[in-house]
Amino acid sequence: MELKGYTPDVVSYSTVINGYCRFGELEKVWKLIEVMKKKGLKPNSYTYGSIILLLCRSGKLVEAEEAFPEMVEQGIVPIETVPIVHYIISKSKCSEYLE
Repeated sequence: MELKGYTPDVVSYSTVINGYCRFGELEKVWKLIEVMKKKGLKPNSYTYGSIILLLCRSGKLVEAEEAFPEMVEQGIVPIETVPIVHYIISKSKCSEYLE
């Protein structure tokens, strides 16, 4: 994107991250999050929502559970799907691993 003279913003990165999440590319997601942070950009609720859903789909419930309070601590208001995912995790059979 930057080669064409366009400077990506949080929305641009979040859109790409969401695409990676849809295809289960967790490693690419983390790399892109690091690029964002190096550029001084912070993930938003859309970014976190995509990541949390991917972590849940991947069976990484502990990581999904850890991402939720991290998001809230950064002052990010959860989007609609994030509280739903949080509820599902807390009520799942795997909830014993989250305590």
